This record gives sequence, C-alpha cells and structure tokens, in this order.
Amino acid sequence: MAEEDIRRYSIEELREKNKRGAFKPAPVDAPTIDLDEEFWTQLEGARPLPAGSEVVELVLPQSTVEGFAQGNADYQTEMARVLDAYAASRAKKAS
Repeated sequence: MAEEDIRRYSIEELREKNKRGAFKPAPVDAPTIDLDEEFWTQLEGARPLPAGSEVVELVLPQSTVEGFAQGNADYQTEMARVLDAYAASRAKKAS
C-alpha cells in the first residue's frame, strides 16, 4: 500500500464516520482468512500471547468497550481480567 493511501483517524472521527454509516458490516458469506501463529509472531510490534491464552472474537456493546477503554490504554487486558474473575467465581459456585 502506498504511503499516501494511509489515513489516520482519532476515535472521535471514527465514531462520527460510524454514525454517518460509513462502515458496513462484512457480509455473512464473506471469505475468512485464518491467521496462523507464524503470522502473529512475525507481525511488527506484536506481543507474544501469554501461555494459556486464546484469541477470541467477541461482540460487545459499544458502551461496554468505551467504559473499559476510557483512560485505559491496556483495556483489553483489563477486560480479560474481569472475564477471568467471573469465570473463576462461576467455577467456585459450581463446586
């Protein structure tokens, strides 16, 4: 991709574009690409996945993501901690 094709947007600009309908969901039958471990290890700036972790796709309400992301650059890790604590509490109740 040519350097002149790269655009940068703030989160506010992206939210505005979304409100205007600039983003369209991918069609249900859109092709998918499996990105193997080699892809992620060669990705510039990639962090290794912690042992015992798994990458998942999760659809969440925008307000939930914004609540975690507000003032928290590492919000995805925080989300993972909350989910882990929830799973541990459910396991404890089940036993």
